[in-house]
Amino acid sequence: METPAATIMPTHSRDGEPAPFNHLFSSRPSYLRTTAYLNTMSEEKPTYRVEIKNIGTPPNVTFGWNIYRNQDVLPILRSEQRFVTRMAGLADANRSRMQLIGSNALG
Repeated sequence: METPAATIMPTHSRDGEPAPFNHLFSSRPSYLRTTAYLNTMSEEKPTYRVEIKNIGTPPNVTFGWNIYRNQDVLPILRSEQRFVTRMAGLADANRSRMQLIGSNALG
């Protein structure tokens, strides 16, 4: 029984060079390749995610923030004060995030 032509992956191009993307078709399951890629990326340079939360009901709404590293579930840093406007909270979160980036760059 023959396999359809669409499922056959070429190993070399017409010029005799190795086909691009062959490293993506290894014998390892795809979820292991993805996990290895994400682990490599996170070890080299962490990313920080900022989450802005509002507390209260209008017109008495205040804002706070949490900062997470990579895909962490628990925040590594939380706001110590509440902000009247979302923009003020975001500006403070960005300042704190930049300090985290700077401290990681130093070692």
